[in-house]
Amino acid sequence: MISGPPSTLQGHDGDAVLHQDVVELHFPRRLSTRQVKSARSPRRVPLSAITDVEYEAGGRRPYLRLRLAGELPGHEPPLPELDVDALVLQPTRRAGNDAFVAELRARLCADPVPEPRLLSPDAHAPGLPRVTEPVELRVSTLDGVVTLDGQRVVIEFNSTMRKPRRREIAVREIQGVEFVPAKPHRSGLVRFLVPGAELRPDPRRDPHTVRFMAGAEEGRMAELAAELAARLVPAAESVLVAQN
Repeated sequence: MISGPPSTLQGHDGDAVLHQDVVELHFPRRLSTRQVKSARSPRRVPLSAITDVEYEAGGRRPYLRLRLAGELPGHEPPLPELDVDALVLQPTRRAGNDAFVAELRARLCADPVPEPRLLSPDAHAPGLPRVTEPVELRVSTLDGVVTLDGQRVVIEFNSTMRKPRRREIAVREIQGVEFVPAKPHRSGLVRFLVPGAELRPDPRRDPHTVRFMAGAEEGRMAELAAELAARLVPAAESVLVAQN
């Protein structure tokens, strides 16, 4: 194991601290930090759980992302500003960003993740406790309005194809959250997975599914889905399932 003093990287929406065997991500409550990340700060990720470092060095919003063992094949993480395993960086600190990433990658090469990679890909592991503090998120989408208040999800549909048009789901009843990003000329969707509920193939008729458009709607629904996933009781399988 390579040892040394902690290295700190100051980012745009938080900070990263590289310890001997752990990366700590801190997301303070400020205007540049999304609620979905600050609510779950600090994030402690053992080096033994990191398989790779995704690093975008250029552009207006550079970032680094920790890719973890146990990710499902084809998993597409959320945008960096919504991802608790990502840090949005400051473009004016390119040299410091490069140095931190280089040191982290050197640590990972010296101590690679052992096989088999058995860590769960769920939104809590490793080191992410269940969130219980209050939250109030309200998102207007293609299908209606979705509200998360920490204890329940309320869906107010704008179509008579869903009956009843108002549905309340207690957070304790939700087993998982499926998030399908929008594609060109095709809406995305969030499906709230409730044990025993019928899975209808047509999302327009599914009382547990909400569709959204690309852009602002997608970003807000991604935040709501991640916030809800952090409040579910950890299970053996992923509580936040992302599909392409």
